[in-house]
Amino acid sequence: MNAIVIQQSQEALKEAVHLHRNASMEKIRLSKASFASASASENPNQAVSLVFRFGSKAKPPQSGLLRLTVDFGIEGRPNDEKQTGATGQRPVFSLNCTYELDYRLRAGFTPTKRQVKAFREGNAVFNIWPYFREYLQDTLARMGWPPLTAPFLRIEAEQMSEEKRQRLCMLLKALKMTLQDPDDSLRVNRLIELVEGTLSGARLEPEGPIAPQDLIRLENLIASFRARIGRSSLEDARNHKTATEVLDLVSRLRG
Repeated sequence: MNAIVIQQSQEALKEAVHLHRNASMEKIRLSKASFASASASENPNQAVSLVFRFGSKAKPPQSGLLRLTVDFGIEGRPNDEKQTGATGQRPVFSLNCTYELDYRLRAGFTPTKRQVKAFREGNAVFNIWPYFREYLQDTLARMGWPPLTAPFLRIEAEQMSEEKRQRLCMLLKALKMTLQDPDDSLRVNRLIELVEGTLSGARLEPEGPIAPQDLIRLENLIASFRARIGRSSLEDARNHKTATEVLDLVSRLRG
């Protein structure tokens, strides 16, 4: 296992960066931990597969402080479980721990729920990962297992599938053909460029990929177009679903 990857949408990454720019880490502490192990000396050369898991929670910000908790877990399972198909065997070792992180928020800044969710699911896990790696390696060594270094952790932008990209663009182009207002056509063109990935990066700031007032107009146009789609055929049902996906995209862009 070379790396563990956290994938987030472009919108979530933007929300997380905004919170990151308005906060500083104040405290990290290990608040809870448990571990168990079979005797490593019984089968020191036993090959095991590793299963990692992690999750995070947040408390509502109070007095300029954002408190997050990040849970980590790892199990080492016998490789023969995969080879023989036998399941339910006890792991040869397991470790679970919870870290508590305090972030001091800039005066006058209150993060939105979307910003907190994006930050805790990506940045917070990334920030605490080195502490977990060190704790994992040290604890397994104390249990008599060979040294284990947890893989690197990366945060990457979630990629839209090519099939979905094509569906969304086809629907937006169909919408554009029904428009008479040149400004509306430009708005739809801009959204098409965003979906296709050809929207110039220089145009992403300061308001985002598309101006807020244009997003509101796009939402109305797409909702109206979806309402005109029939539901009598399978093709209509697919187009209706695609229109809903476009609306979801615009809603995420609005934040």
